[in-house]
Amino acid sequence: MVTNLRKTNLNLLPVLRELLRHRNVTNAARALNLSQPAVSNALAQLRSLFHDELLIPHGRTLQPSALAERMLPRLEMMLGGLEQFIARGTFDPAKSEGAIKIATADYVILLLGAELINQLSALAPALTIEFSDARSQSARDLKMGDIDLFIGPRRLAHIAFDEFSVSTLFEDDIVCIVDADDVSAEISEKELVERKLVLFTPTGSETVAFFETVLQHAGVTPRNIVRVPSFLVIPYLVQGTGTIALLQRRLAERLSGSTSIRIMPPPLSFPRLEIGMWWSPAREHDPSHIWLRQLLSQICEKQFA
Repeated sequence: MVTNLRKTNLNLLPVLRELLRHRNVTNAARALNLSQPAVSNALAQLRSLFHDELLIPHGRTLQPSALAERMLPRLEMMLGGLEQFIARGTFDPAKSEGAIKIATADYVILLLGAELINQLSALAPALTIEFSDARSQSARDLKMGDIDLFIGPRRLAHIAFDEFSVSTLFEDDIVCIVDADDVSAEISEKELVERKLVLFTPTGSETVAFFETVLQHAGVTPRNIVRVPSFLVIPYLVQGTGTIALLQRRLAERLSGSTSIRIMPPPLSFPRLEIGMWWSPAREHDPSHIWLRQLLSQICEKQFA
């Protein structure tokens, strides 16, 4: 049976997208700037159109049906393409408003944040930026359109980003740091196992810390790990405590002037860190998104050349 698009209310599709993103009628209505009854009525029409419940009440949320789960990626792609088609050639950063949303670690914010703010102030003064913590949920956030970019190591084994576009922003090395008064001439593999080792672990994460994964791949299992939710505090915990830590070289060098630490080569040959940015294919040809990706790439080329 051929569907007659002229008889189909295509205005229902953006409502469906927001309902699937938020899984809550009130929040979807707020995102659409519509009344709650209007969104509830649209949901009833959608259920009739697709002959499926689509969203099933479950406590205070709505759980998508199997059909709705299958529909969401195609819906995001289709509506994203339409929005780009309509907006093509009209993007002017100087007149653009809204928020750029990036999920990443404080390490990346420290390295790139100030210059990104400067560039936005000069080129797109009405655009704001919202950084959020990178987490295992970030892939879903990217798919749902809740964030514009995810920035992190390209070897994140615990997050599946295969369905997204990706580009490398910059590279970095993994180093050891110790207290400045530490008498060690070098850090041995045995010390990585037996000494207290400070490692970054995201708050509330069920995943293994990235550097811990790197150690596991090298066949090293530390016995005494101090876990912290921030890269930036690690040098401050190493100074004066006799602990050691693995850290990104650029971050260690940036904070070495304000902390009493010494940077040392690791006892193992770790792979270089490739810091990439991921985005939804639905935004691939979006002029505003292309501009943002190019801006970040230019900032990294300038700072890390």
